Amino acid sequence: MTRQVIFMTYSAAPTMDVLLKKLLITGILSACLFLYTTEAKGQIYEAGILTGSSFYSGDLRQFMSPGDLFQDNRLAGGVMLRYSHNRHLAARLTMLAGHIEGNQKNSRFIIDDLSYSFETLLIESSIQGEVNFLPFLPGNTDTRFTPYIFGGAGALYYSRDDYDAFTASYLLGTGFKLNLSSRLTTGIEWGMRRTRSDNLDYVIEKAMPGNPKRNDWYSFAGISLSYKFLDRSQAVCPFHNY
Repeated sequence: MTRQVIFMTYSAAPTMDVLLKKLLITGILSACLFLYTTEAKGQIYEAGILTGSSFYSGDLRQFMSPGDLFQDNRLAGGVMLRYSHNRHLAARLTMLAGHIEGNQKNSRFIIDDLSYSFETLLIESSIQGEVNFLPFLPGNTDTRFTPYIFGGAGALYYSRDDYDAFTASYLLGTGFKLNLSSRLTTGIEWGMRRTRSDNLDYVIEKAMPGNPKRNDWYSFAGISLSYKFLDRSQAVCPFHNY
């Protein structure tokens, strides 16, 4: 059977688009403020791994209570490359892979096939920015730990049976980092991803009624372990003094 590859560009709810744009603009402005008003003691590079769970929210699953968030979670994992610019700002490239699943019993909408369920493979590639609440440098015992927030955007590939598609995703989350040694840093984080597609669950593809006003979401929660392989934090760079 011929595999079908399409690009999804479903419109999002206007209020959520406005909120995400405001958050991204605020993050960019905050990053610029830190870059120009703080002393740079960073330039540290790390490579790491992530492992945890992925879960879905859409036509076949709506969050009615906190317990709904972690139902039907599936194993997920990935790799990352992180650059710490200073004690408060970091950026990273992340690639994650995992599955999401859902079924009719968790839906508030009437689906024609009452026994319908799905399982979808997700592969995400994203660029993210991190803001540390406390001064923190990987491997520095003087900055032992910090909570942080992160946000960014990425490209998402998803696949099921003879169907493949690409879409964009926007993410926001929070986490906690801890230095284990002069080289190793661990962390725990949770992030929500909002996609530009309403078809991660294939309800539209199956021509079944759902909620066309709400695109699908997915989340990742897990732990990370990173290794500091390059440290230029002691180098003098006049640019960072301004």
